[in-house]
Amino acid sequence: MSITVRYAPLSDWYTISGMRRNSTYEALARGDLRGKKLHNRTLIDVEQGLAYMASLPEPKLTTGLRRRAEREAAAAARVPSKRGRPRRRTVSAEPLSAETVVCTATESQ
Repeated sequence: MSITVRYAPLSDWYTISGMRRNSTYEALARGDLRGKKLHNRTLIDVEQGLAYMASLPEPKLTTGLRRRAEREAAAAARVPSKRGRPRRRTVSAEPLSAETVVCTATESQ
């Protein structure tokens, strides 16, 4: 005799589907998953949830070799930075006017 589970609590759904808590709640909010409330527990419609999982796209897997080659090419083209403390840059080459000095002095008091 086989029992088919129609609804599962969230803790069992995480095990069945492999989905995490946040992605499960986001899918419920978008309407991708159907859930029912039984008192204070949220139950997931397992059949519909597995159909949703089956509708997701296949992963595009890469080995990372392309990105590594791009990083190495970018590092080779990069100009080496100067070591040491950066120089201070002057804000303005113009001398301060008397008005600026007076305003600054009165604002700080």
